[in-house]
Amino acid sequence: MGKELFKRLSVFLEEHEIRIATRAYMLPKAAAIFHAAEQCFKGQDWIDKEWIEERVKQMGVTLFPTFFRAFLVQEQILVETSKDEKTLQSIQARLARIPQHYRRAMEVYFNERLVLRERQIQLRAKRPIALSTLTSDLDTLSRLVRWLTTYMPQLSGWDMVQEEHIHAFLLTLTPKTRELHRKDFYLFFRLLRKRKMITHVPLMNVPSRKATCLSAIKPSSLTHR
Repeated sequence: MGKELFKRLSVFLEEHEIRIATRAYMLPKAAAIFHAAEQCFKGQDWIDKEWIEERVKQMGVTLFPTFFRAFLVQEQILVETSKDEKTLQSIQARLARIPQHYRRAMEVYFNERLVLRERQIQLRAKRPIALSTLTSDLDTLSRLVRWLTTYMPQLSGWDMVQEEHIHAFLLTLTPKTRELHRKDFYLFFRLLRKRKMITHVPLMNVPSRKATCLSAIKPSSLTHR
């Protein structure tokens, strides 16, 4: 099994015109993985996906994992990652980089939204929550977190965030985006309050017309009061 996979990998790299220098780095590491697989599994169809993914990680960048995974997909050892799976992996990776004292609440929020999305898909809803919407929400909340950590470093988490902090951040945005972000923040804080992760919602559910008026206020008009 191992020798046959190695031969097919060599042909694969040659057919895709991968540079000889790249092959020189890649093939010995691939050979080591194939040899280990031969010792652990009865045949190619028995190779465990998690097992081989872990070996790819251990080998690092000199295995050139993009090329190697493409070969494994061709051999049907791995399944090609769908666009949705890549988006979900990106969301999880970005959440992992959020400062710890803000991260847990955001993980809960996005997990809840993903569960709701799955339920909508199962019920064949016409418009389930799009992953692009979740990505946009993450952009918005990440931007707020960056602002809080920069200008309000004394805060130790979401429970210390006050309405004045949110309004100060909203004033850094353009009038057109303030209302959209305000609605996103309200949904986020309301869910945290429901899950008892915060004791208050630091943002009122302002009626749309009133919120539109507020969004038209310029930062200077507030600072000069």
